[in-house]
Amino acid sequence: MNKRELILKTISNEFSRWQISIENLSSLNLYDANIFSEKSICDILNAIFDYQFMNINSVIKNYPAIDLVDKENRIAIQITSTKSKKKSKIL
Repeated sequence: MNKRELILKTISNEFSRWQISIENLSSLNLYDANIFSEKSICDILNAIFDYQFMNINSVIKNYPAIDLVDKENRIAIQITSTKSKKKSKIL
């Protein structure tokens, strides 16, 4: 296995573990990991795509409909662990 393959598999495994952990904790009504994950997703998107997202919930607690805002690029994202389309419907 070459180095690139190992890195990609490691990233994939860590994202899978993260997803399963969020699902398990959410099923127990433990949502703190969801809240902490918003910051991580923000940092990941900023690093990969050179965006300037900020977590709007840190400014206005539980802001409706969106979690991350990049004012300069005019992009807003909702981070959710809910799989239903109701929450991810495009407005």
